Amino acid sequence: MPNSTAVFGPLLRRKRTASGIGVVEFATACKIDPGLLSRIESGKRPPPQMPGLVTFASQLKIPLDSEEFTEMLAAADHDRNPALHQMALEMHGGKLWNPFAKREKDEVSCSSLGELVSKAAEQAIRVEAAAITVHSPSGRATTYRLDAKKSASKKKERK
Repeated sequence: MPNSTAVFGPLLRRKRTASGIGVVEFATACKIDPGLLSRIESGKRPPPQMPGLVTFASQLKIPLDSEEFTEMLAAADHDRNPALHQMALEMHGGKLWNPFAKREKDEVSCSSLGELVSKAAEQAIRVEAAAITVHSPSGRATTYRLDAKKSASKKKERK
């Protein structure tokens, strides 16, 4: 039974046909069965995991750090688990997220709160910051003032 709310399959089909590539040719290049590709595109099968998405993007000449690939990732996540996709959107302030995208100059990516605290502290010490401000996905900002005397004494101890 097709998933009537499928987003990924129709998106993949549009990208493939816009590239002028047929089902059999694309499936062969991706090393999958043409029937499987057809079922993915029609929403009868879920999207592949990351390695399959990377293969699809590669064959379609879509750079992994592009908005186009970000759209493919979001569509695949939506189809696999809509609730989890919605939670991820909320965590990223409503923005789509791509692990391959180039980061802003001062942007820090962390997988845990402990890693976030560690990286923020390292960067604050390196640039001699007076405060660290943390922005939550809900839009709340919390500023932590740093004690310049303690930071200076720790630097002297390290030397």
